[in-house]
Amino acid sequence: PKGKPGMFEMANGGTLFLDEIGELPLNLQSSLLRVLQDGEITRVGSTETQKVNVRIIAATNRDLKHMLSEKTFREDLYYRLNVISINIPPLRDRREDIPSLAELFIERLNSKYGCKKQATSEFLLSLMTMPWPGNIRELSNFIERQFILNETDILSSVQNTGFPGDDPESAINEYGNSAFNDPSSFNMDKVICSVEASLMQTALKRSRNTNEAAKLLGISQPTFSRKYNKYKKMNLL
Repeated sequence: PKGKPGMFEMANGGTLFLDEIGELPLNLQSSLLRVLQDGEITRVGSTETQKVNVRIIAATNRDLKHMLSEKTFREDLYYRLNVISINIPPLRDRREDIPSLAELFIERLNSKYGCKKQATSEFLLSLMTMPWPGNIRELSNFIERQFILNETDILSSVQNTGFPGDDPESAINEYGNSAFNDPSSFNMDKVICSVEASLMQTALKRSRNTNEAAKLLGISQPTFSRKYNKYKKMNLL
């Protein structure tokens, strides 16, 4: 057949995990429903159909029943998928899982960064006291930030969860204090640039490269580099 094999073809005879199914646009919901009903796919650029036998596991953090009432999720697809439903409680309701998850993430980060870091029981216990509104993803991102910021092989205490060790207000005081003292010369853009430059400088000090620094700030590496070059020309770095 023409075209490249897609996910269903590659998963033929096995299981396909569809994450965040609630984010699927209505037009793609129709396509997915058709595959589930007919058990057939057509490669992009081809007119030939192929039979596939794939077990689907779908996950979402959206309220699909509410989406049904708003007509943003197809009812027929919902019932086609909802053969067996497993509701996983939010992380705050199963805090006993947090230490195991944290250790799993640390193990993966050790492999990713070539380190041998470990967490103390105090560190793991402190994680259990946090609310985690973003659930697993928030925990994973938080662990990676702590992992990168910690300069030793032992994660023993949780560092500042905002931007580590730095208060944006202090950057304003350092770079934009004169603007606040003299409202006639106040320049919002200049103060914002000063704050961003201060945070970027701190991120670089606590990272091995611009990729890690960008990750700490929650921006892409190209955005970090663009802003860095801009602020360097402005003599803010």
